Amino acid sequence: MKPIRFTERIFGKKTNIFEVISVSHKFVKLFGYLCFSFRNEWPNTRVTFTLLDVVMFAANLSLNAFLLYDTILFDDTDTGSVIFTFGIRFILVSLIVIGVISSLLNVLFSGKIFQLFKCFREFDTQIVTVGGRINHQKHFMLLNGLAIVVPNLIFLFLLSDVITGDMSIYKVLSLLAPVMSFVVTKGILIFLLSSLRMRFEVLNKCFRDNFCTSDAPVKMVKSLDDKEKSNPSLLVTKFATLHDYMSDASELTSLCYAFQAMIFTGLCFVYNVFIIFSIFRVWMYYSDHFLGLVIGQAHWAFITSGFAIGEIYVAHNVTKLGKYTAILAHKAINLSTDASSIDKLKQMANQINHRPPVITCGLFFFDWTLFYSLCGASTTYLVILIQFDSSMVTDGPNSTMSTLTPLTPYAI
Repeated sequence: MKPIRFTERIFGKKTNIFEVISVSHKFVKLFGYLCFSFRNEWPNTRVTFTLLDVVMFAANLSLNAFLLYDTILFDDTDTGSVIFTFGIRFILVSLIVIGVISSLLNVLFSGKIFQLFKCFREFDTQIVTVGGRINHQKHFMLLNGLAIVVPNLIFLFLLSDVITGDMSIYKVLSLLAPVMSFVVTKGILIFLLSSLRMRFEVLNKCFRDNFCTSDAPVKMVKSLDDKEKSNPSLLVTKFATLHDYMSDASELTSLCYAFQAMIFTGLCFVYNVFIIFSIFRVWMYYSDHFLGLVIGQAHWAFITSGFAIGEIYVAHNVTKLGKYTAILAHKAINLSTDASSIDKLKQMANQINHRPPVITCGLFFFDWTLFYSLCGASTTYLVILIQFDSSMVTDGPNSTMSTLTPLTPYAI
C-alpha cells in the first residue's frame, strides 16, 4: 500500500470511514485503546498487530497496574468524611480496573470492531446507488475537533487543581490515565453512535425521497439501473439491505462497547451521588478543606454527566431513527401501486419491527428510561448516605462531629 503523507492524512479529502478515523485512531492508542492497525487498500483491508501496537498496549497495562497498586496501598486522601473518602477511592480504583478491561476487550474484539467499520464502509458505498451521500469530511473535522478540545479541557481542569493546591502534581498525573480511559471509552462509543445516527438520517431521507412523494414511482425507476427498471421492487430490497447493514452495526457496537459503557455510566452516577452528598455536607457543617475539595470535584461531575447524558441521547436517537424507517415503509405502501413493491415494503417493515436497531448491554437499553431509573436510584442512595453520615462525620483523622460548626441562616 502506498504510504500516505502526514499532511495528506490530516488535510486531504476523506472518502471513507477508515480515512475518517485514521488520525484519532493513533491518538487513542496512546491510552491503550484500539491497539491494532488496518492494512492494505479496500476491499483487502485486514487487521494486524504491529510492534508499536504491542508496545503501546503493554506500556498502558503496566502503567495501570502500577496506578492500581499505588491507589490501593498508598492513597492518603482525606475528605473529612469516611463515606466520601471511601467513595472517591472506590471510584478511582474502579476507573483503573475498567480501563484495563476495556483495553483488553478492544484487542479481543478487534475482528468485531473491523466488521463494524466494514458495515459502515459497505453502507457508504451502497447508499450512493439510491441517491444518498455521507459527508466524511464533516465527520472527520468533528471527530478530531473533539479529540483536541476535550483532552485539553481535562488538562486545564487538572492544572487548576494543582494551582489551587487541591492536588499535588503526582496526584494529577496519577489521575490522568483513569480519567482518559473514561473519556476515550465514552468518546469511541459516542462517535460510533453518531455514525449510526448520521447514516440512519441519510437512509430515511433517501427512502422518503424515493417512496413517500407524489412522484415516487418515477423516482423509483430513475434510481435503478437499466437491468433493474423492469422490476422496481429491487429498490426496496436495496433499502432493506442498507438498513440491515446498520442493524448489524448496532449489534456490533453493543457487543464491543456496551459493557464498558454500562460500568462507566454506573460509576458516573455513583460519583454524582457522592458530589451531591458532599454539597449537602458542606451546607450542614463548616469545613474549609472540605469546601475546597467539593469545589475542585464539581467540574468533574459536569464532565462525566455530560458524557453519560450525551451517550444516552445519541443511543436513543439511533433507535428512534431506525424504527422510523418502518413508519416510512408503511407510508410508502399507501402510496405505491406496484404489487411486488408493496409485498417487499411489507417484508421490510416486518424485518425492522422484528429486529430494531437498539444499543443494549444485555441488561437494559441505552435510552431515557435508563436515565430516569438512574436518577431515581441516585436519589434513594443519596438519602441513605446522608442518614449514615450523621453518625460518621469527621473533620480530619482526630476530630468528631462536635468540632464541626453547623451552618444556619444565623451562623456568623
